[in-house]
Amino acid sequence: MNCPLCDAKEFQAYLQPYHWRKTKKVFSVVECKHCKHLYTKDAPSEGEIGPYYDSETYISHTDKKSSLFDRVYGLVKRYMLSRKWNWIKRYVPRGTIADYGAGSGAFVDYLNKLGKDTIGFELAETGRKTAKELYDVELFSPEKLDTLNDESIAAFSMWHVLEHIYHPNHLIETMRSKLVTDGIIVIAVPNPESWDANHFSSHWAAWDVPIHVSHFKQTVLEHWMSKKGFDLIHKTGMPFDAFYVSMISNENKVGTKNPLKSIVQGIKSNSLGRKQNNHSSMVYVFRKGSQS
Repeated sequence: MNCPLCDAKEFQAYLQPYHWRKTKKVFSVVECKHCKHLYTKDAPSEGEIGPYYDSETYISHTDKKSSLFDRVYGLVKRYMLSRKWNWIKRYVPRGTIADYGAGSGAFVDYLNKLGKDTIGFELAETGRKTAKELYDVELFSPEKLDTLNDESIAAFSMWHVLEHIYHPNHLIETMRSKLVTDGIIVIAVPNPESWDANHFSSHWAAWDVPIHVSHFKQTVLEHWMSKKGFDLIHKTGMPFDAFYVSMISNENKVGTKNPLKSIVQGIKSNSLGRKQNNHSSMVYVFRKGSQS
């Protein structure tokens, strides 16, 4: 695989995390020598990646509540729905909102109940089925994005989605064409330069290889989006992610989530994240600007 952002072939070794969800197979995260982007060099093709999602640990497509961990995750998820809307409405309080990679449809349902004009896209049939069963929400396959009218969307949101995309240039360029003037894209991605990423190294759950094709450094993502004709207008963290990632990372490393230790680690990650704006997961708000 060439670099997903600049298509360069030259790279250098960076880290070798593993598929912690099921197979424990080791994959190679490399750094592009041209643009410094981190990506999973030996990720399976799009046609072969499906089985790596086939795991009960992938909560976003199931919304299961079978364990205490799942129930806590669900409570945090519901709280974060309002936070996500606040990040959007600060810049575009009205207009059509498109949630790309909508998972089980919870955010689309939340916006619908607020009376917002909303459309959701989800690749996984499991997610689309769950959205219909749980919320009576119809999510569309990603191909539907191409059929939208140009300049018809006020805001796109992608919550931990961009790192999964094999062809990010095409996606962002398409989204830009669909955005109204001064429309925004809100992107949340794991931060491979955060404290917890460095602390857990190859055990860090948010590497999540091979389903995470890209691993976005802040400077790389901001520069790439600027080249795509977007201006960064806001950047912050997702504080709950530090606790979730620490628990899974501890389980990867020592075989137990160790909740108390994970809470301490999450607090440390968030404290350093606030000081340096370098959180475990970052949220970026980009506004459509003049095309460079």
